[in-house]
Amino acid sequence: MKTLFDYPAAHRKDPLTSFEAAEKAEKSGKAAGQRQAVLAAVKRWPGRTSAELADLMAVDRHMPARRLSELRDKGRIRQGQPKMCSITNYNCVTWYWYSKYPLLEQSHHGT
Repeated sequence: MKTLFDYPAAHRKDPLTSFEAAEKAEKSGKAAGQRQAVLAAVKRWPGRTSAELADLMAVDRHMPARRLSELRDKGRIRQGQPKMCSITNYNCVTWYWYSKYPLLEQSHHGT
């Protein structure tokens, strides 16, 4: 039985090596651990871009970028309005987790 953290990590048009790497990351548990870390980061720092989350987490920017879409597709987080990213200086989507208390989540935007 698949759990919340079981996902295909490569896309249909990706090269074979991407599927091999994704399978290795899933089997080792590395991808699930990364998803848990990214989910915790989104909860801690809502309203941040993927590059800002990567900076706050002290990881390569590609790691949270990969995991954010997986978490979104499983309904754990959602995209917010775009904003100017403080890391890339591009307009980028922001990320929020689904909270039982959405008004409280909004009041902490930007903290």
